[in-house]
Amino acid sequence: MKSKKVGKLGKAVALIVALLMVVSLAVPAFAQDTKAVSGPVVSMTEPKEVVFEARMSTDTKVSDLKWYFGDKELSAWKKWSMETGDFTAGPFITFTKEPVIENGLLKATISFDRLFDTTDLSQRRPYNIRLKYPEFIGTYELKAVNEAGQQQAKLDVSLVPYESYMSYDQMKAAVADIKNSAKADRFVNLEVYGTTVQGRPMDLGIIAKDKEAVDKYLNETTPMMLENPEKMIADIKANKADYKTVIFMNNIHPDEQPGVDAVVKLFNDYAKEDFIDYATTDENGKKVNKRINVDNLLEDFILVFSFTQNPDGRVANTRANANNLDLNRDNGFQTQPETQAMVAQISKYNPLIFLDYHGFVQEFLIEPCTPPHDPNYETDLLYSTMLELANIMGRAGVENSKYEDYIIPMIDYGTGWDDATSAYTATYAMHHGALGHTIEVPEMNEDSFKAAIHTGYAAADYAINNKDVLMLNKLEYYKRGVEKLDSREADKAIVNAQNEIKGRPRGSNESFFPDYYVIPMGLDAQKNAVAAFDMIAYLERNGVKVHELKSDAGAYKKGDIVVDMAQAKRGYANQVLYSGVDESEWAEMYAEIVTNFPAQRGFDVMEVRDANLFTGKLGDVTISKAPSSSITDADFYLIHNNSLETVKAVNHAIEMGHKVVRADLGQGKEGFAVDKACLEMLVDKHALKFEALDKMPEGKEITSKTVYAPAMSTAYFALEAMGFDVVTDANEADVLVTDSGSLDPELIGTKPMVAIGGSAMAAIGESGKIAGLEVKTTDFYHEGLLKSTNNASSMYSLGYSSDDTMYSSSGTWLEKLPAGFTALSTVKNTGDYFVAGWWPGHEQVKGKVMSTVGMVNGQKTVLYAGNLTNRLHTQYLYRWISNAVYELQ
Repeated sequence: MKSKKVGKLGKAVALIVALLMVVSLAVPAFAQDTKAVSGPVVSMTEPKEVVFEARMSTDTKVSDLKWYFGDKELSAWKKWSMETGDFTAGPFITFTKEPVIENGLLKATISFDRLFDTTDLSQRRPYNIRLKYPEFIGTYELKAVNEAGQQQAKLDVSLVPYESYMSYDQMKAAVADIKNSAKADRFVNLEVYGTTVQGRPMDLGIIAKDKEAVDKYLNETTPMMLENPEKMIADIKANKADYKTVIFMNNIHPDEQPGVDAVVKLFNDYAKEDFIDYATTDENGKKVNKRINVDNLLEDFILVFSFTQNPDGRVANTRANANNLDLNRDNGFQTQPETQAMVAQISKYNPLIFLDYHGFVQEFLIEPCTPPHDPNYETDLLYSTMLELANIMGRAGVENSKYEDYIIPMIDYGTGWDDATSAYTATYAMHHGALGHTIEVPEMNEDSFKAAIHTGYAAADYAINNKDVLMLNKLEYYKRGVEKLDSREADKAIVNAQNEIKGRPRGSNESFFPDYYVIPMGLDAQKNAVAAFDMIAYLERNGVKVHELKSDAGAYKKGDIVVDMAQAKRGYANQVLYSGVDESEWAEMYAEIVTNFPAQRGFDVMEVRDANLFTGKLGDVTISKAPSSSITDADFYLIHNNSLETVKAVNHAIEMGHKVVRADLGQGKEGFAVDKACLEMLVDKHALKFEALDKMPEGKEITSKTVYAPAMSTAYFALEAMGFDVVTDANEADVLVTDSGSLDPELIGTKPMVAIGGSAMAAIGESGKIAGLEVKTTDFYHEGLLKSTNNASSMYSLGYSSDDTMYSSSGTWLEKLPAGFTALSTVKNTGDYFVAGWWPGHEQVKGKVMSTVGMVNGQKTVLYAGNLTNRLHTQYLYRWISNAVYELQ
């Protein structure tokens, strides 16, 4: 749905007048220049005129003057050219009115054009000015210099991207000042809710009527919402409910700068203003004037502000965090400290509305999304009001900016902007019952800033007028979970590519959701007890209730972890624990949709459909650390190669000078042999599964080797997590590991190599350096979790079963192998080979090779068409890399 704006804002040209005093100097030129006075601010994205006036000595002539901006003459300043990728366009600074001197008063009107010859600094093609413009932010001296008379007049001019732009330090200072200068009768607080990779604090702003309102919401309202939504529904309908709820605003991509500045501005206005007045239009395009009484707003709402979820990225002006990962693909996986901190806040505050500010979709985009939708949402309850709110926010943004319309993917796109993933902050928030809206402003300029803040005003106004309706929907969302209701109303949003309702994938079950999930914790029943234990903290961080089995029940043992699906957050629990869905019928998808923690992190989970199996047998979780085997009186032990923790322990042992031997003693007994002294050292720091041996088995001893990986690649971080000595100079390494687009084909055959991912396979194929290799790809964006058969006789698959899974996020396989190469992993040739994902044409990969090993120029070379380190979530597959590194030594 689109809304047309009535009329546009005209271009405003500001005139700044400054009177500057000048003195004659008897010392070397300019050694004691007059102290500069505060001057104007010039935007890179809007023309501006500055009136320059200064007293000069009576004998000064205009022809005696040279004009500078910073250290360059005005004529040397040029505008950026997108054609040349340099400052080769027309003049940036000109005289609107030529300088004159009248009665010793120098006068000139100076015009600043758009430095990058555009109103939009977000442009990245054909040249990336989003990375270029920060070089020019700063305060410059605008100077008129009489070199002969040793005089100068100067004015400080601040050059900024747009008027409301703030650097990281300015943002920090601004929010602190807002807290200190807020209205005294409001609770306005700043707290640190997390720490970034580089150690920066993550700041959260909170505005409420008073602190008691926040405490009551968290300690009384929230438990009732989650535990007894039916009662709260009844109280609201009977007009007996006295409650507040939350509106949450966030920015995650800090190089999409208007979003950061908008959140700060909204924090400022709600903290300091009595009334917020703004104009918008109704659904018929008629102008409407709105007024928000902030005190009235705070009678019903608590406002939460995360100014940026990525402070390190704000400092560096990058989309990614300091680990080079896009946090807006990590809210579900949660491999990064920033996303772990944010999701904890969302699950704590359970917002009614969540606004995530982004850029730069040129059409001005506001969600809700296109299909396919995650079947774990109660989509009917969310979208019943999200569409209305999106239109209201869009109309407000348009009315207060130059933009003439907006788009809503659900209505205007058809496909390609889906919410089938929990990776984005807004779609993650929807799993908590929030109206989660990604808002994409079009450009990097003041108009996009204005559009953004007015969506924030409109959302608050909508919430004031619809509080009970919105809250009843949210409570119904929770009620369905608590009462284990699988509503067929939610089915209506689950459609096929022909827009026909297909509903939730229930198979032969009455309900899409099981009654329980069980995560076994016994070492004999769990292939990766460390990953299983880590899942407890993950689920609890995301607001999912977790229990411990207090006595045996059927096949399940005391101490096992149980997720009772009769709970408010059952949808998110299911989203991360179930296998996933196949959405390959769709022509477009936006990002990866495979979450499946059991497969991707490598632990066992059981789905239970027996409502009464655990009645009276569940209690609080008491396990405080991952289980580990016990040392006996044996002299030698086999550490099972079943986890990332095992690899870390092995590399730790090698680093400390202990002997470690690779050993394959049969299915289920693959790993690393060590003596007792080594194991005693390891068990203090690592949770391991091991068993006693009669003697040290024969096998290859692992020695310390240096491993190359491209800097800031996922391969680099995966190797580092496994405890390898990682370098970024291939010349310094014993083994080379490259992933996807980071592969340099010239390295092939120079040293032992592990190459990972579709882009790497394509580069190898195109290079012709491995004769006879044929690589096939449907599309580098295709994704699938595949059932596979592993070469059980190979040490490269040590610790993996013959029947297993492989993952690809790049739609690639190995069609033909070169002579002398051996297949290591092959997609199953069965009807159920495709587990989940989005891979149109995936029938082509059925029965095909996904990994292989052979010799190139006398160097062992291992090729993985799968993506073993994707988003650092696929930790179950890391051991393919460690196995290869150990074998290549």
